[in-house]
Amino acid sequence: MSANNSRSVILLASLAGLASPLGGCQQAPPAEDALPNFLLIDIDTLRADRLGNTSHGESLTPTMDSVASVGTSFANAFSQSGWTAPALASLLTGRYPRQAELVQDGVAWLDTDNRALPTILGYYGYTTAAFWGRTVAGDWPGYGDMFQQQFNSIPPRRELPYLWQAEQWLRRGPPEPWFVFIHDLDLHIPQPSIPPQALHRYVDFHPACPGGNYNHVYRSLLPVLHAAGARAHSVGHYDGAVNYYDRLLGAFLGNPDTAAVLDGAVLVLIADHGEELFERGKVDHGSLYDTVLRIPLIVADPRLEPGGALLQDPVQTVDIAPTILDLAGLPPDLTMDGLSLAPLLRGQQKQLPRRDIYSMTNMTNASVRSGDYKLVMRDYLKHPGRSPDHQQPSPEDLGKPWFELYDLASDPGERHDILEEHPRLASRLEKLLEAWVQQRSADSSSVNPAPLTESQRSTLQERGYWELIQPRAPRSSPASTP
Repeated sequence: MSANNSRSVILLASLAGLASPLGGCQQAPPAEDALPNFLLIDIDTLRADRLGNTSHGESLTPTMDSVASVGTSFANAFSQSGWTAPALASLLTGRYPRQAELVQDGVAWLDTDNRALPTILGYYGYTTAAFWGRTVAGDWPGYGDMFQQQFNSIPPRRELPYLWQAEQWLRRGPPEPWFVFIHDLDLHIPQPSIPPQALHRYVDFHPACPGGNYNHVYRSLLPVLHAAGARAHSVGHYDGAVNYYDRLLGAFLGNPDTAAVLDGAVLVLIADHGEELFERGKVDHGSLYDTVLRIPLIVADPRLEPGGALLQDPVQTVDIAPTILDLAGLPPDLTMDGLSLAPLLRGQQKQLPRRDIYSMTNMTNASVRSGDYKLVMRDYLKHPGRSPDHQQPSPEDLGKPWFELYDLASDPGERHDILEEHPRLASRLEKLLEAWVQQRSADSSSVNPAPLTESQRSTLQERGYWELIQPRAPRSSPASTP
């Protein structure tokens, strides 16, 4: 066994607390010209600042920290969307979201006429499989079609059954090379049911705590713990869920039989988006602020040395697909918008070319990051009010896009809108962003989404996506001051 492959085996074995790598079970090293296997794990709603962080003296993410110690982490990775559907579309196609891939009437469509990463890998002999957790993505048209096999039926009363399904599938020894995609270790709502002791690992149990949805926890505890205490309790649930899923991930990666199959595989850990934790009043995502758009990204390729690097280059979700093709030694797909990160991972390149980074939630909510500056476009009907310290819009402004400009170098929390202080810069970025958004619409002209089915509607309700099936009525105009 090569030194690099041995390094990956030792890591996976240590995650399960084994006394020796694989308990004596080893695989023969792959041929030098063999195509590598890939395991891509997308952890839904995981904030970037939780990796490498601690609470009450212990690491929140010991498993992911271990992976980072032998791989390469990216400190400035950004998602193409604050919603799962367009973020997944960009992750698996290497292209910016299009209008059809944004959730409309509860459904997102992925145009299967365009090549996606799993489809391309299949052309080169890869076995491709997707394992969907408590998410509607596997039911959306096109999202599962790009894989040769997909598993989105959830057996009753199992903890994270999609991890169990993936483990069983891998242990059966799928034909190599293989590409496995797992989505998601869902932190959106802490389900499948997390033991109460896990949710209260970092916060004392309170008899009024209902569990489940973070905002429900906050509202239930507000009368007894008041605002600060209720927020702390809800965030404690989030951190407990993060730690719980991280430990289950460690058990999955460190299972001796699974580790044997994963030996030599390239592991990519990423989140489709992050989460606001009361920075703007509640626990939520969908916005274009960095609490949601900044995501964790770790690439652990056992063929590369050394491990533990932390790179500062701004990278984005669309870079993952071209990176995987490059790491596999396969030709690039020129229709992809992203750049391969493989030259950075191999040490062949010091930094990426400078580029602007675009993200969108829908056609009237998008952002562009240009150097240290970031322009956010918001729709008043969806997100009334500029920010917590600004006034509500006037009646004539309702329904119009609103722009905000931030200097991320001096204001990383995006609290001080400097748009009026830099009108020329704001105007330039507005034109760039508006042109980019219009192109997303033009690229969707051939896609005709079907109406939401009753089955899909029921699934959305069960998974907590209430506003997608029963949107809020448009905000009424503020009453005029007498």
